[in-house]
Formats: sequence, structure tokens, C-alpha cells
Amino acid sequence: MKPRTLVSFLVTSVVMVMAAQGVMAKKASSHKAQPRIGRYPLTWSSLPHWNVPHGQTFTFELKNKTIFPDTRRIITVYVPAEYKATKPAAVMVSLDGWGPSTVCDNLIFKKQMPIIIGIGVSCGVTPPAGVGKLTTAQYQQMVSWGPVPIIHGSPMDPRWNRSFEFDGVNNRFVHFLMRVVLPAVEKHRTPSGLPIILTDNPNDRAITGGSSGGIGAFTAAWMNPNAFRRVNTVVGTFVDMRGGNWYPPIIRKSEPEPLRIFMQSGSHDDWPAGPQMGSWPLGNLALEHALKFAGYSVQHVWGTGGHNGNQEQSILPHAMRWLWKNWRQPVKPGKSSNPVLQAMLIPGKYWRVVATGLIAPGAMAVNQRGQVFFANRNNDKIFQIMRRGAPKYFATASPGSDGMAFGPGGRLYVTEPTANSVVAFSPDGQRTVIAQNIHGLQLVVTARHDLYVAGRSGRAWRSGTIWFIRPGGKPIVVANGLKPLAGLILRPDDQWLCVARKHSHFGYSFQVRLDGTLRYREPYYWFEHPPWADGSGTHELTVDHNGWIYAATNLGVQVLDRSGRVSAILRMPGGRPVRGVCFGGKHFDNIFVTCGRRIYKRKLKVRGIPNWHTAISLPVGLGTS
Repeated sequence: MKPRTLVSFLVTSVVMVMAAQGVMAKKASSHKAQPRIGRYPLTWSSLPHWNVPHGQTFTFELKNKTIFPDTRRIITVYVPAEYKATKPAAVMVSLDGWGPSTVCDNLIFKKQMPIIIGIGVSCGVTPPAGVGKLTTAQYQQMVSWGPVPIIHGSPMDPRWNRSFEFDGVNNRFVHFLMRVVLPAVEKHRTPSGLPIILTDNPNDRAITGGSSGGIGAFTAAWMNPNAFRRVNTVVGTFVDMRGGNWYPPIIRKSEPEPLRIFMQSGSHDDWPAGPQMGSWPLGNLALEHALKFAGYSVQHVWGTGGHNGNQEQSILPHAMRWLWKNWRQPVKPGKSSNPVLQAMLIPGKYWRVVATGLIAPGAMAVNQRGQVFFANRNNDKIFQIMRRGAPKYFATASPGSDGMAFGPGGRLYVTEPTANSVVAFSPDGQRTVIAQNIHGLQLVVTARHDLYVAGRSGRAWRSGTIWFIRPGGKPIVVANGLKPLAGLILRPDDQWLCVARKHSHFGYSFQVRLDGTLRYREPYYWFEHPPWADGSGTHELTVDHNGWIYAATNLGVQVLDRSGRVSAILRMPGGRPVRGVCFGGKHFDNIFVTCGRRIYKRKLKVRGIPNWHTAISLPVGLGTS
């Protein structure tokens, strides 16, 4: 090579490296196009070096018969040279297998990331019937690529789980990682014979993936931040493939989780097999904006590449440095820009367990002193939550009771669907039958001792009915022919009745007439419906002084403004669904929920108002635009 040519080549190389490093050093997202489409040079940290200790990898086949029944997959384990098995190692899970050994070697050597055990997880495959034992090459082809491999000279059609496992917006795959994959890795030893000890600290666990693996990595962390708190998503599939386009609006409405997220996208990302499902660049852009709005720690690096890993390979060292920066400090949630959450939540006040080890806790109710009661659906007993100690037994109802509400006189009204009745308990637990031949599920009591009961009429299991009961009077059907109903609540002005539906987006709004009858029915309320469930899962409802409704749903507590729109979502630890909800405490500024086998409470800036309270005027224009 001529001297001038050599100098020109060196200058050009230096310029390209500096340009790449300049892109990688940006702390916020950059949407400026790079000079050349799809050409991204590797830096020192991506290349092997003789003076850097190299880690080792080994693989094993994992068969599962529980979460993903009868699937087979390959697990690749990376062990850095620095691992000594003297203490638990940090964890980084990589979907679609393991690749970043060289980058990890270099960054661990420079102490720019912790000593990690890398775990590459392929998608699950279920071979078709009649296929015997596969060779390693045949099985790896089936797991890695998905196209039909040739077995014994003829094609076969396995069930390839990549989209089902990675694209699914649910917590099934993260449960598989935590309950099956990580324990399976710990049963092995390193190539040098050391035991594998993995950390149980989510702050020291990261997950990464590209395309469907990108959204799979994000879903695993967002659904369960107690599993992973560092996420690297590459050209993620945040489109309408299995509900990935659902994330941006939900993230804007929910509290931020303690996650640190790195994203990489390309402006020419147009996967040829899926443009009908959405735009990959726009999907990633919408997610980035939602994460920033919600207060997450996120960095998004944009390029001009397509649906590939070219840029990701170039910037992977930067992504890892950013994800693991100050890794000894815990990842903390940021502050959301959602004005509803800001007006509702008290900084530093989170969910607190007030009762645990319960058997199917369901409906809740609060009396005039702010004392909260709940029903156990399985053993039909009603308990009072105590400030200290175990819940206190109050009374026994008929099996299946799942609707409770206190009246203004301190009586507790309860639906008994299996007995087709509505009963009331006095403050000392004495039981009185209020109405019979009513298959009621939920109820609400007014300040005039009137009852509205939602349930089913006769044998028409899918026919929703609302009854109106005046003190001493017979039940009157005030609405019929509805879809199956769940919770119901009156707005504080006693003018409007909200009735939710468990298996739908919609809830009904009725105007309450002076004689207690209903009119002007509209499917007015819109509940968020998560992609993993058959419906919103709405059960019980409660209301605050502003007329905003709080709904126990599959997503947690959904908060709807007076125009019927979900404006905030209070998620529960682990993302678990909520069954019962009510305001309670001395000033009715604590919200209580039943969730799994526990009852939680949380102090808020807003105050609830029980329906037996005297009707009040609502603020003008609040949430009604």
C-alpha cells in the first residue's frame, strides 16, 4: 500500500471509530441518521485480546413439562475467567442463545461490569409425533432457526415457540426463567468444576434480546421487576404481533418500575415478514417516549440500519457499560409525569401488607369508623382487618358470598348467590334476610338505605340484571338483558350508577331517578384489557370525593375519571390482579385491596367516600373534558 493511501486509510478509520464512539457516548436518545446505512465498526471492547482472560461456555438441553409442556431447548452458560464461586454471581440472560462472551470478557477485565454468569436461552420446540431421538445438529437447527429441518431425508414440522414465548405480553416466560431455567443452571458446574451460585438480588440481574427477544426481555422485567432490573432491547418487536403495541399507553398510566433500560433501533427497520403488524421504528419510538414520560431510566440509540444486529454488535460495549453503571447501587424508580398519579400518590408511600396467608380473600367493605372488613370466598367467613395482629372473625355467610357494603346505620349487607338471597348483619353479627330469589353478585347501599344489587336472573347465566330494594320493600328489576356484571358503585352525588363487566372493556353508566329507577344506559366506562387475559377482570369498585372510580382489575387498581377513561393504574407487587378494593382508615385516605392471599393498603392524597355518605356536589370540570 502506498504511503498516501495508508495515511488516508488510517485517518478514515480513526474518524469512523470516533464517530461511533460519539454516538455511543450520548446520554439521551438521538434520532439523527448516521452517515452510512448499516455499517457500524467494532471497537476495542468487542474484539478478543491476548492479554484479557477468556471465559468458558458450556451447553445443555433443557426439557420442561410444566410452564411450557413438552418443550425442549438449548441452554448456553458463559462463565468468566474471574468467577471463583466464593459468592453469588450477577446474572445476564440472553434470549435466542448466548453471544456477547468477548464483550463480557473485556468489560469484566476492566471492571466496567460485575462478574456475571451469562445464560443463553433458546426458544422451546416441541417435535412432531413419531420423531425419535434427534442429533445435536438437527436439534440446534430446529431451535435456532425455526425453518423446517430435514430429518431422515424428509421435512418435519415442529411447533416452534419463539413468538409464543417471547412476543407474549404476559408473565409466563419470566416465571419459566425464574422457576425452571435458573435453578437448572445452578445444578451444573463450570467447565473447571466450580459450583454455579447465582444471585437472588434483582438489582444484579440483567436480560437482553433482539427483535422478538427484545420485547421478551422487556416483558420479563416490566412484568416482574423483582426478577430483572436491567434490560437491553435490540430492534424490539413493540408492534401488534401479540399485543406489544399495548405497552406505551399502559406505561404512561402506571407508576414507574425500578428498571434501567437500553434500547437500540434503526430507521430502516422493516421486517419483510411482518409490516402488516406495524412499524418497528415507530413502535420503539412510542415506547421510548412513554418510558421517559413515566420517569424510567432509559437510553435509546438510533441508527440507520434494518432489522438486524449490525449496530447492536458495535454499541454492545456501550450498552453494557450503561446498564451496569454504578451496579452496586440499587436501581430506583423515577418520578412519573402523569398528573393524575402526581395528584394521588404520596412520595415514599408504597403498598404495605396488612394481612397475609389468607384463603381467597375477595369483597371488601368499610364502616363509618373506617374499619375494613373482607370476605373469604372459600370458607364463607367475614373478617375485620385489625391495626395489629391477625384479622378478627365477624360473621359467617352462605357459600360464594362476593359482594359486601355497609349501610348508614352500621349494618353490613352481603350477597349470597348460592342461597339466592341478600342478607344484613348487625354490628354484633346478627343475620337478617333482606331479599330472596336474587342471584346477586355485587351490591351498593345508599344514604337512604336503598340497595342496588347486580347479578344474574334465573338460569340465564349470561344475562345481567340490576335490582333495586327499598327498606322493607320487594326487589324491583331496574335493568335487565345486560352482559354479565361485576362491581357497581354510585358517584358521590347519587346521580349516576357505574356498573362494571368482568369480561369486557366496557362498563355501563345509568342515570338514577328520584324514585330509584335507572335510565339512559350507556356503555360509558372503558376499562383497560390486558393482552394476557380474557377481559379486564373487573370485580369491586370504589369512589373518591372527586367522583373518580377505582376498580379492582387484572392490571391492579384502575382509576377512571368522570368521563369514563382510565387515567392511572396502581399496579401491585409482582403485577398480580386485584379482587377487592375500598377506601378506609380514620380519614378514608388509605386504599385497601385484596390480592392473591394478601391484603395491602396504601396511603393516598385523595380521600374515598362510602356510598352511605350523604350526597355531595362534585367539583366542576374535573376529569370531564
